[in-house]
Amino acid sequence: MKKRLSKILWFGDALNENNQAAPPALSPSDEEHLQGLNLGEIYICVADADPALFIRTSADRIVYFKALDIEALSKFFIRKDRPDEAGFLIKFLGGLFSDYIQSMNFSSGALGEGFVIKVDSKTGDSYLEVDHMLARKSATFIELLIQRLRQVGGQIILSPASMSCSKVEEYDTFYRCYFENTDGEKTIVQEFVIGDQARSQTFNIKPGVHENVSNTYYWRLVTSVGDNYIDLSKSDCDTGSAAPQAGDDIVQLGNRTDKTRQNAIVLAAYGNDTPSFRQYAGIDSYSLTGKEVTAFSPNGNKVTGDFILKTGVNILTQFKILEDLIYSEISKVLDEVQAKDNYLYNASFASNTNGWETKNDVRFFTVNGKFLLVNGEFYSRKDAMAAVIRDGDRNVLRILSSGIKQSNADLANKPTYEEGEEPGKFFISFRYKVATAGTLTIGFPGQNLHFTEHLEPGEEYAMKEYSGAWDGTGDFELKFTGDIYIHSLALTENAFEDLYTKLSSEIKQTAENLKLSVTKIEEDVTQLGLDINGVTDELKLYVKKDGLGSEINVALDNISVVSKNIYFTGDISANGNVSIQADGTIKAIGGYFEGEINANSGVFKNVRTPNNSLVIDENGNVSIVGKISTASSGTKIEINPNSNSLKFYNSKGYDVGGISFLDSGGGGTSVTYPRLKLDNIASDGNLTASTTLFAGSLSMISNLSGSRYQVSLGIDGLSFYKDGRLTKSYPSS
Repeated sequence: MKKRLSKILWFGDALNENNQAAPPALSPSDEEHLQGLNLGEIYICVADADPALFIRTSADRIVYFKALDIEALSKFFIRKDRPDEAGFLIKFLGGLFSDYIQSMNFSSGALGEGFVIKVDSKTGDSYLEVDHMLARKSATFIELLIQRLRQVGGQIILSPASMSCSKVEEYDTFYRCYFENTDGEKTIVQEFVIGDQARSQTFNIKPGVHENVSNTYYWRLVTSVGDNYIDLSKSDCDTGSAAPQAGDDIVQLGNRTDKTRQNAIVLAAYGNDTPSFRQYAGIDSYSLTGKEVTAFSPNGNKVTGDFILKTGVNILTQFKILEDLIYSEISKVLDEVQAKDNYLYNASFASNTNGWETKNDVRFFTVNGKFLLVNGEFYSRKDAMAAVIRDGDRNVLRILSSGIKQSNADLANKPTYEEGEEPGKFFISFRYKVATAGTLTIGFPGQNLHFTEHLEPGEEYAMKEYSGAWDGTGDFELKFTGDIYIHSLALTENAFEDLYTKLSSEIKQTAENLKLSVTKIEEDVTQLGLDINGVTDELKLYVKKDGLGSEINVALDNISVVSKNIYFTGDISANGNVSIQADGTIKAIGGYFEGEINANSGVFKNVRTPNNSLVIDENGNVSIVGKISTASSGTKIEINPNSNSLKFYNSKGYDVGGISFLDSGGGGTSVTYPRLKLDNIASDGNLTASTTLFAGSLSMISNLSGSRYQVSLGIDGLSFYKDGRLTKSYPSS
């Protein structure tokens, strides 16, 4: 079969009159391959209304696959875009390339099951784990380690080296302890190194039963090693160390200088606090005091150390389990500088390099003038690049023999200075990992804030920070001559340690109480927490920050909510008697209000005051007990049942008229005397004229030219008075 190449994939969004994906035209010939669909190519219609695939067959037909048919095709084809499985045997006649193959039931370890074949992503070493292995012809081992799973009644120490002593030779300054490193068929390697501390101890030999046999203990320094022996110092040893003997099981426990050989795990079945599991770190002497970092035992459990999450985030954790108490504290530092503090634009490189000038030199390989496609991608060589890529669980900027630049006009912010003012100090910080060594150049060329440094490769991301004066001018550049990965790039007025966010959480649990809290420290402190108290039967939920706070307290007989603002969504009901609808409508069987009630409109069926001094029924009847006063623009009208009067007051508060009546009675007879009074009051408060109407009489008074005139009209006639003297009268008959 002859292999043919084409441009493979191309796309468009053309639709026909029925709003369906329109098929492309067929190319007239190989020479005119750009004018249509060729053999071996796939045309993708990316129109959202009808996404589809088109191919050209050997009979020059166009075959159409709708995107919705992918699920149906999955019944016959294995998916490449997600995990999939096949229910039948699959034969890979051309071979299989994979870095990881395992059985469905695989679990690792001596007590595990199934199998796995994989490549370690960190070391690149291949790894095979199976139950039985048969080599029909031959097997070649560069190094063969023989390990057995066994049970002991004393202790099992998991450390870098162990041996069973077969013979001891005594010299002036050391004991030479031999071990069998081969049985003629297999050979095991020497695991001890110079500087190791070798320990042997027995626990279960009954004293006085056998001659010259007793429990032994020694912990000595290894001064020399051979293929099948180790030399143990006579003088450099723990107090009370006995001489080694044939038959001793010797284990490595600590090293004087090599920190990688100073750790051990001890499984103990002998002693007061057993069975137990203990992990030790930093063993560099004949003492384990202060070296225990993890312990599980009947008397208590403790776990301390750095915990690395699957995402690669390092969380400093302390977790202690004591009698009737579980306590955990976790803290984490967010190394992202907030955008508001960063003078660089788009420096997190979360998805792109917008705002940056980048240099990329990518060469694509071609065959017969056409791009070479390998594993679904165009085969190329990257001589220089600066682009956002995915590294682990985040996007980072990769710079390969290239660089990026942000022009001064594109900076997110720039400092301003008064004339003659010295430029301020600024800080450049970022996280980086070097894949290939090179020289880093970063900052503003020609200014104090510009640096060059050679960086060596490293496995983990490290923090780098520079500081210097910057006057706000110039373009920011970042170049590297090797291969480097960068994230969290920042240009700030403050050092990184003053800008990061620190988070810490705490869990404290006893039989009676559970407390969970989270503290976030930025420019201010935010605290969130949950407190469940089994003694007082109370639950508290709170959020506090900068003097503000919200709190919910739940007890057996009440719930209290404290907050500056409280928001509810949906309908709210209280015992079926009070409800607040989502539209704000309130329905209640009754109500009691203190303070003012403000409303734009409303309907009241019956209204009354607590002592019934004001009653308005649903028919509009109004009953008022007490004085009524109404005023506008300084004038006032007052109804006072105590004085049986209706009075009018002008803007200066003078009584200018009114209606009143007087009840008088005696001898069982009651008489009511009504009165209508109208007064003219001068601006100085003096009365100028007055008219008074009684039942059966009328009196008018006027003050003119210093004299008082009065006219009286009654049943008995009409009379005129001046200054109280009758001047004229007209009888009624």
